[in-house]
Amino acid sequence: MPEPTSRARTAVGVRGPYRQAWASVTRNRNLRLAQASSLSAWTGEFLFLSAMTVYAFDQDGAAGVGLVGFLRVLPATLALPWLGALADR
Repeated sequence: MPEPTSRARTAVGVRGPYRQAWASVTRNRNLRLAQASSLSAWTGEFLFLSAMTVYAFDQDGAAGVGLVGFLRVLPATLALPWLGALADR
């Protein structure tokens, strides 16, 4: 009967390839720059949306926040069905 593997041994086996993959990714300078720029873009978008939400709430309360949210999704709501049909051609 084979000896059961310990939990620590299994975890080390999984961790090894993960560490190697992570190390190969972090060695690539272009990929690091792309990831850093993506992180900064997402951070900027989050901060802008947060500031816009606070400003809308200060100006008009919950109705202002709702209006801002509606206006943010309106262009996509109107354009995406048409653009999706165009892309499927």
